[in-house]
Amino acid sequence: MTVVAAIPAYNAEVHIKNIIKRTKYYVDHVIVVDDGSSDATAHIATNMGARVIRHGDNLGKAAALATAFEAAKKLNPAVLVTIYANGFHNPDDIPSILKPVLSKDADVVNGAYISSSSIGLDATFDDAEDTNEARLVKDSGFRAYSSKTLDTFKFTKTDGAIEVELIDEAINAGFRVKEVPIKIIDPVKRELLARTRIGVVVPAYNEEKLIKNTVEGIPQYVDRIYVINDASTDNTAKVIETLNDPRVVVITHETNKGVGAALINGYKKALRENMDVVAVMAGDDQMNPDQLYKLIIPIIEGRADYTKGNRLMDIEYHIGMSKWRKVGNAVLTILTKIGSGYWHIMDPQNGYTAISKDALIGIGLDDVYTYYGELRLTADFFQSKYFQLKF
Repeated sequence: MTVVAAIPAYNAEVHIKNIIKRTKYYVDHVIVVDDGSSDATAHIATNMGARVIRHGDNLGKAAALATAFEAAKKLNPAVLVTIYANGFHNPDDIPSILKPVLSKDADVVNGAYISSSSIGLDATFDDAEDTNEARLVKDSGFRAYSSKTLDTFKFTKTDGAIEVELIDEAINAGFRVKEVPIKIIDPVKRELLARTRIGVVVPAYNEEKLIKNTVEGIPQYVDRIYVINDASTDNTAKVIETLNDPRVVVITHETNKGVGAALINGYKKALRENMDVVAVMAGDDQMNPDQLYKLIIPIIEGRADYTKGNRLMDIEYHIGMSKWRKVGNAVLTILTKIGSGYWHIMDPQNGYTAISKDALIGIGLDDVYTYYGELRLTADFFQSKYFQLKF
């Protein structure tokens, strides 16, 4: 029996690699419908061996599912599994989703997770029976469809209603629909983030076209956003004034002081406001906010005091990087290794970082030479042997 998995995805570079990797253990073919992503989703999926279909524009989840069903039918599967790319569906639950269809006990299986304020994120149906607050959520989208159901669906509803429509159409057509429990997973660990005061420093110089997108993309679990207008000569200041976000704190330099000074002033303000962790996201909208939690969680959990991004670790993140820029990064990496003694360090110019409050206090911000920006700050962090580093 051929089993096909279909994954609709939009800007899912954070999770798509692991989802495809785990899904391939349980199915014969993986189809990824990249719904007009602007990140590396399609490239990663292709490198992982998935069959990738790309929408030129973002058409929405319903359209991506419709495309996935049509592509899957061409492979003549016995079962089609749909799993989403947002990281909340655990591919290791696929056998539970598949079993009722393969055993002929059901034609459609819905992976139903449980939503309750008194049940943990790894709850199952057995846990739900012990509380009056439990509610089965039937629109998870993590499902298995028998081949005989695939021509039933019309995909007429919008994104928010598409999962319910598919279930209703299957029931109305006389197919047997069964629910099985699946674990709820939260890859971002939102509860842990919610207990931590998190600040983000956004240095900006002449970023009138990108600063708005940068700030609006910062996740809601962030408590403060420190936008440092480094004496921009364009309309950056006017754009900042239009930002309707109570988390935003604006610091304006009367003269251009460079990115290093902008970061230090942002760090100092964050310390005065007692932030536990402070991250940096440049105002050019090049840092994926969906990756932010990966920098912050190791610090909250005590596994690091300072974390930074690394674009050189995986080839999919080289997209759009010129040959000369790759060479330059390689040279700087080697020089930084020699100068710091940290031979596992790569991509020292990557300014996507996070640091703990204790590390900021210990580094002595008034003594940091600011001219070289994040590269200089990173080198200063390297010299502080007390800190745990993670890259």
